[in-house]
Amino acid sequence: MGDPTLKEFVAKDFSKRPLCISSEALDDGDDPLKPSLIQYLPIFEGFETENPRLFLTEFYTTYNSMNHGTTPLEQLLLKALPFSLKGEARDWLTHLLRGSINTWVDIKKRLL
Repeated sequence: MGDPTLKEFVAKDFSKRPLCISSEALDDGDDPLKPSLIQYLPIFEGFETENPRLFLTEFYTTYNSMNHGTTPLEQLLLKALPFSLKGEARDWLTHLLRGSINTWVDIKKRLL
């Protein structure tokens, strides 16, 4: 059986698709991701002209400079990352295997 057509791909119910970021990695802490802070995060679209290393450095530095309460920084980074990815980069993240991302190091290894 071949790859699905665009029409078939779009018709799939992705609300049931499991996240690649494991739920165990997101469990601790009581501070929610603050929507007002998301606008300050850098955006990465996966273009050939973009530097993923620079993006990860800017993303980490930006989020680390924000007040993140009692939630471990790594958890907030993992929660916020999907909001910084657009286009091809977002597609890449949504197609990783369920539970394949457990730490920030996992993201760095896969993106770099």
